[in-house]
Amino acid sequence: MSLDEYLNTLQKNFDNQSGKYFAYVKGGCREEADTFTLQTWDVYTSPTSCYEALIHLYYAPVNEYLCLKKHLGEKWAQKYLDEVEKREAAINAISAALPEEHATTE
Repeated sequence: MSLDEYLNTLQKNFDNQSGKYFAYVKGGCREEADTFTLQTWDVYTSPTSCYEALIHLYYAPVNEYLCLKKHLGEKWAQKYLDEVEKREAAINAISAALPEEHATTE
């Protein structure tokens, strides 16, 4: 498969949420805590390389809390929730301080 064909297939997988869009923890049971989705990718090429290209695929967990809880424990999962709460509080404080014409609605 040529590089262009591979990248086109990757883009189709990404757009259709199929194929390489999903990745699973090796030895996992494909539950939500072990499921990751493709976020983006980078392609590196070099005229002096023996390879046509190096492609980095970047994945993120479907459910970050469950992933942290399962693989790193309750302590790290709770830290994640605490950070989410702080971030939401900061966003709410900024939104409350903005003039009404700049405030966003949900």
